Amino acid sequence: MREEVFKRDDYTCQYTLWLRYNEKFLWAMLMSEIGAGFQETIVPAHIFGKGEHHPLKYDPDNVITLAHVVHQRLDTYRHPVRPHQSITGEERREIFLILLPPDRRERLLLKRRSIYENTQRPDC
Repeated sequence: MREEVFKRDDYTCQYTLWLRYNEKFLWAMLMSEIGAGFQETIVPAHIFGKGEHHPLKYDPDNVITLAHVVHQRLDTYRHPVRPHQSITGEERREIFLILLPPDRRERLLLKRRSIYENTQRPDC
């Protein structure tokens, strides 16, 4: 699955493709501080966590490619570009979801909803 995701995303950080013009400057400043090698490392990242959403662990729709630094910052609830800005879990999810093409986003959200509905216990 890993290679499938890298090919689909053209071995590119999906966040840096999405960056708005004003954030590109912040991104460049951050990268100059941490070094180019760290920036260029592309890693797969799960949109919905592997633990809580285990059935989606190996689903390519639930994985996106990110620069290592972006993945690391999102996993620690920090804004990927704004150095000292924390983000909430909801903001983190929104960042991930906005990076997906609309059809993939809808497909993934339907899968997640289906998993959640199937794990609900009936009232006793």
